[in-house]
Amino acid sequence: MEEITSTQKYEHPPSEENPSDLERWGSLIGGGALVLMGLQQRSLKGVLMAIAGGGLMYQATQNKSTLHQAQEALGLNKSQHIRVEKTVTINRSAEELYQFWRNFYNLPKFMKHIKSIIVYDDHRSHWVATAPLGTTIEWDAEIIQDETNHLIS
Repeated sequence: MEEITSTQKYEHPPSEENPSDLERWGSLIGGGALVLMGLQQRSLKGVLMAIAGGGLMYQATQNKSTLHQAQEALGLNKSQHIRVEKTVTINRSAEELYQFWRNFYNLPKFMKHIKSIIVYDDHRSHWVATAPLGTTIEWDAEIIQDETNHLIS
């Protein structure tokens, strides 16, 4: 059984005390939408949604940064980073996994954003992937390091 660990570091600099125009407008529009949707539901869930929307709108009109207040509530300061780590255990040998991943035609089976891969030779390939707003992106890739049953980069 192999354990594969992928670690990504997500950094988000804390906002200043006063919100940006984008944050204020986002709070106003999003809050207004929550109020309207909440009032339409005529239920406890709707009331809570309307209250949350009203809170967002109040924050925006008072020129208070919701992001800054959330960071304070979570105890984040300017020198801290958020570390996100996920471990996936696949009940297969390293050799089986390497052979599966080394055959690039297998990748679209579990990487849903990959539309196609054309393999030119042992080291070069052409990839096509879906991108935001219904667009696609294409690139040529080259394997620069290949250690059998251990590493492909």
